[in-house]
Amino acid sequence: MITHIFVKNGDPVSAGQTLIQLSPIQSQALVKSLSEQYDNLLITQQRLYAELNQQTSFKLNNSDKYYSSTENREKLLLQQNRLLNEKSAELISEINGYKAAIDGITGRLTHLKRSIQNKKSQISNLQNQLNDLQILANEGYIPRHRYQEMVRELAENNNQLNETFGQISALEKQN
Repeated sequence: MITHIFVKNGDPVSAGQTLIQLSPIQSQALVKSLSEQYDNLLITQQRLYAELNQQTSFKLNNSDKYYSSTENREKLLLQQNRLLNEKSAELISEINGYKAAIDGITGRLTHLKRSIQNKKSQISNLQNQLNDLQILANEGYIPRHRYQEMVRELAENNNQLNETFGQISALEKQN
């Protein structure tokens, strides 16, 4: 933007003579904007290094050259430290979520493995009872349907045992 014209149309001019004066406002605004962008990138880089080194905060590196105002640098530092803490808290929360999920799966696996032991014991007892009942049913001492109920109960227990094995397998794949 031109702020002042020193010569008029037709005036003689000599080499090196100032003809016009330009406003420094646009140039100064561009310099300020670029300075702030540069400092923002530099401070962001420092935050990323702090994040990489698992630090909870960082300070401006005195060996770096900054171009924006002290106020702007302090504002950027505050923002980047806040972001560093938020990311750290977010990661900790995510890790705790995974730990809770793993603990839940581990607890469920423990419960299912105990359930398997109980089912195996029930199946063994039912098998022994069936062996005894089969003889009694064949000799007519008990009704046949009573024996068949026990066979169905044994089949249900075997089915439940197989389902439990399937649940354990699925949980172990998740874990």
